[in-house]
Amino acid sequence: MSDATAPVAPQRARAPIPISVKLALSFVTLFVLFALFGHLLTPHGFRETSLFHRLEPPGTEGYLLGTDARGRDLFARLVTGAQITLVVAIVGTVIGAVLGSLLGILAAAKRGKTEAVIVAAIDVQASLPIIIVALFMRRCSTIPSRSFCCSSG
Repeated sequence: MSDATAPVAPQRARAPIPISVKLALSFVTLFVLFALFGHLLTPHGFRETSLFHRLEPPGTEGYLLGTDARGRDLFARLVTGAQITLVVAIVGTVIGAVLGSLLGILAAAKRGKTEAVIVAAIDVQASLPIIIVALFMRRCSTIPSRSFCCSSG
């Protein structure tokens, strides 16, 4: 049979990408670009203080978002916060993917009680709201805090 007579499979039409997905991708892309290259737009360091420029309003020359009570550039601090957020998100995602994959492989390889324990632990973790876990971890931490409203000590 020659190539000219071979049947051609019909091409499936792609569904259009929803506007919400486009907006989300645009926002994430802008955030990543801001975190990676925002420091190029800041003339001041995020720790640099100037008591002569305390509480400058947004738009002041040299201070795009103004300054705080200690004279620190708010735009530089925003860029630094974005960088820290990006690193924490990436590291958390990688750790979760690695641990989840290892637990999944272990559960698949060791059937029986090992699998049941892993599945039960994951079910418990998935069923708890994250705020409850955070409050429990905070309460069990060794650092006493007077600002924790529910502490008894």
